[in-house]
Amino acid sequence: MLSMMPTKILSMDPDFPSRVLRMSLVLAAGILVLSTLYKDFSLSLGLGTGMFVSVASLWTLMGMGRIFVNPKGKKAAVVGLTLLVKYPLLILLLYFSLRSWGAHPVGVVVGVSLVPAVILLKIIGILWVNHMNSKQSTG
Repeated sequence: MLSMMPTKILSMDPDFPSRVLRMSLVLAAGILVLSTLYKDFSLSLGLGTGMFVSVASLWTLMGMGRIFVNPKGKKAAVVGLTLLVKYPLLILLLYFSLRSWGAHPVGVVVGVSLVPAVILLKIIGILWVNHMNSKQSTG
């Protein structure tokens, strides 16, 4: 029997960021395979570049978040250096992919929006499941 205790509408586990990263990598691989079958290399290059930037940002954020919580000695320097160097490197990658390699700008925008879309859809799924569970327990 379900308990009648009120539950939080949005409760996330500590494994949420790693699940988002895994799902983003799976979606990125699938989208890249499908876009290369489309025969437009500039679109595939743009999608690949954008998805790399998006996944790399999430991955470094996850890694640096763990070190940032408890910085000691060299780890604090690594956090500072990574945060200082990450965005200029990603901006250079975007510039060269759009300017020199001929990546499609719409593909880059769609690729960069991959991780935020995965986060949004996972949160909507959590809210929907929690809402349905609370509806089932009350009715």
